[in-house]
Amino acid sequence: MEGQATFIGIRLKPGTDANAFASGISENTRGAVGFTREEFADNTRERILGNITPILLMVLVLAFIVGLTVAGLTIYTATVEKAREYGILKAVGFKNSYLYRLVFEQSLTTGAIGFGIGLVLTLVFSPFASKLVPQFVTLVRWQDVLFVFFATVIMSGIAGYVPVRRLASIDPTTVFKA
Repeated sequence: MEGQATFIGIRLKPGTDANAFASGISENTRGAVGFTREEFADNTRERILGNITPILLMVLVLAFIVGLTVAGLTIYTATVEKAREYGILKAVGFKNSYLYRLVFEQSLTTGAIGFGIGLVLTLVFSPFASKLVPQFVTLVRWQDVLFVFFATVIMSGIAGYVPVRRLASIDPTTVFKA
């Protein structure tokens, strides 16, 4: 909108009632609305969050799906590579529940290591990112760290489920065939 103002900031003299001034503008000026500083900040925050939140939620869902896929492939590959060893354990007499626990422990351990590395890298590089690109604001809150930790645990649990189903189908007698 070239040549048009979308807002005009007015600094009032000390002692002037901002609410009365804003109301006066809204009542006496056609096509203009007066806001106090707090109302303007609230409206701006709501507009920005209203536009960005759906995009961020979609990115979060896609990140979860990608993380789940990567974790699932990693755990699945690690389990399939050790299928012979799991078959030997079954042949020796270990129950499926023990083998399932091994896979889930491996999955959760892998997830915890990845979470730890990611957290350390985030804490180390966040200040540098803000200095290199001032528009890139990073704020690491403990609530967010906890949320990501629980998401990692859920991803790790789901990632361990598919290989566990594969373990159930291992026939211990095929392990000893050449």
